Amino acid sequence: MPKTFKISTFSSHYEVKPVEAELDLRKLAQALMIPAVPYKVREKKSLPLWSPTSFAGNRSGAHALEVSCLVFDLDDGTNFGFCDVFSDWHYIAHTSFSNNAEVEKWRIALPLEEPIPATDWKRAAAAAKELWDKMVGQGEPDSSALTDCARMYYRYALPDRSDSVLQRTKAHKGEGLLRLDYSHIPKEEPKKRYRRWESKRAGSKSGMEALFHNPEFRMALAQQIGASIQGNVARNIICPACNQREVYFSIDPDLLHAVRYPHCNRANKCGWWGYLEDLV
Repeated sequence: MPKTFKISTFSSHYEVKPVEAELDLRKLAQALMIPAVPYKVREKKSLPLWSPTSFAGNRSGAHALEVSCLVFDLDDGTNFGFCDVFSDWHYIAHTSFSNNAEVEKWRIALPLEEPIPATDWKRAAAAAKELWDKMVGQGEPDSSALTDCARMYYRYALPDRSDSVLQRTKAHKGEGLLRLDYSHIPKEEPKKRYRRWESKRAGSKSGMEALFHNPEFRMALAQQIGASIQGNVARNIICPACNQREVYFSIDPDLLHAVRYPHCNRANKCGWWGYLEDLV
């Protein structure tokens, strides 16, 4: 079977619920290179979007599972021809909606040999920037896009402007897929956002605040209340306010993008959030 890549699609810039697709290399190239709509577009915000990330829930860093493609987004005038320096690997490149004669704007997607867990993406993004500097040595990929594991991108389209002839795409079949090595990037020590209370008396047990931060305790609680565990997220928990299985929280509260306090996912209809003890 051909290798496939999981991506997420969104009908508009305001859509938060992803539609997952699993595509082989040929279909992925078609999805990114064929204009999203069969006519010229005036406003890019009317276009659908895609993300190289798969999610367990709405689009957010807390719900991100894994990233299937490395995307470099260039808005600084870097020449489109530099995509050829990545010719050792498969890649898909296209100009951005705002590309123009004065400032070239484009992006390149390199499907990954192995998807990268979203919890590792900050380290992977640092390795990706090193790769860019080594291979290209000039220009500056959008750092906010590169480091955001939940980033979504507008689909390729032809703008309703006189310079639409400048739009272009390119797909290249290299010797293989990119294996992004980030093993040399040190893991970041978790930041302690809250001071954990512990009794000063010798031999006494830790307080509830310390217990609240304990991943083993949080996992045991999630299992006790019948939550489904996906990565670092416990979800499908009954909401104390709306009685729907829409509550979620993170198992390890100190990981990047962790959700420390339980929240109801029906944000526009319920909006409940509370404490772990409210779920028992």
